[in-house]
Amino acid sequence: MQTLANKSSFLEQNLQLSLLQLTSWPGLSELLQDTAPNLTRICALLARKPSVGMLIPAMLDMQPQVAYALLENLYAKGHISPVGAVLTSEQAALPKSDPLASPELPAATASFLGKVWSRLMDRK
Repeated sequence: MQTLANKSSFLEQNLQLSLLQLTSWPGLSELLQDTAPNLTRICALLARKPSVGMLIPAMLDMQPQVAYALLENLYAKGHISPVGAVLTSEQAALPKSDPLASPELPAATASFLGKVWSRLMDRK
């Protein structure tokens, strides 16, 4: 039987080695004041393009412990998943906050997302 610590490290290791994608944005009620900026940066990165978990802290200039804790939280709530992964029954049962927009965005929206992305990347 696995202990909780072993399960956590197993999940963290899987998230580090997986190509992760954003499946839905967390709702505003899920954002805590102290984690909201980092959580938003992670979600913006994964909304823009799927990324390998172990590269996320380096790309966002974030402490790995903080990034992996937030990734585990996002995964547990069903907001991120490995690319090509089949959702478990627990994740499928979770309500999704905001469905992701289709890849074809209007020019104004694409421009807005580009500005948000550049601001988030300038925080380094």
